[in-house]
Amino acid sequence: MASGKPSKPSERVHDLLRSKARKARWTNCRLVLSQRSQFFHSRRFFSSHAKLRSTIQRLGKGMKPETSPRLTISSRQRPILATAMAAGGIVGVYRWLVRHRLYTWGATADEATAELPGDDLVEVGAPRTTRAVGIGAPPEAVWPWLVQIGEDRGGFYSYDWLERLAGTRIHNADAIHPEWQDVHVGDSVWLARRFGERGRQVVAEVVPNSHLVLMSTPDFDRVQRGEKAFGSWAFYLRPQPGGTRLLARGTGGPVGVTGFDIVHFVMERGMLHGIRHRAARHR
Repeated sequence: MASGKPSKPSERVHDLLRSKARKARWTNCRLVLSQRSQFFHSRRFFSSHAKLRSTIQRLGKGMKPETSPRLTISSRQRPILATAMAAGGIVGVYRWLVRHRLYTWGATADEATAELPGDDLVEVGAPRTTRAVGIGAPPEAVWPWLVQIGEDRGGFYSYDWLERLAGTRIHNADAIHPEWQDVHVGDSVWLARRFGERGRQVVAEVVPNSHLVLMSTPDFDRVQRGEKAFGSWAFYLRPQPGGTRLLARGTGGPVGVTGFDIVHFVMERGMLHGIRHRAARHR
């Protein structure tokens, strides 16, 4: 009270205690409010985490765990797989170690890389085989045997019994037939009539005592239109001292297919030997 009188010591002590009590109540109030704030904050935090976990769990129940695909091989499939792997290995060995030798059997490096008549009729870059034999007879003595090849003519001088197993009617001639000597561009040379057009070759180029170039009917039609053929089969006589070099060149078409390459090598090699044997014997 403002009475102007000095306050008593007891009153001053009482006022001090009341002031401290008020400060203590405010401090306690702030502590309570702070704790409640922290409580509700933490509650919201853990509640949100709980909701997140619950959501993940609910989603997880509807999802199947990812599993990497496993290859299972039955006992029946194992022999097939082993056979396929062995075949793949054989094909790989053939391509890396054998194919080049089969493609150039008997031919010199110059013969294998030489540009020969008829090469320009076929697409550039087509796979090519060049095989050769030496014959102790002049080109004029070899040509009559070469020009009469064909299923319904002199055969192919190879393993005709194998060719007949494939359904052909090939019988290799052991004599020169005058009626089969006159061959022109566009004439047919049958490999196997039973296969229709697929078994027919057409003469694309022919020069007596020099070369004979054959190709399929569709390829011959392309060449006539000024286009490039997909493949050809050609034979060349190159004179050399004491005889002739007989070359056989296959370009494009099925060349490059492993099964064809091997079978064709066996048959063509037999053909070259057959012509050499007949020409040398009848010169």
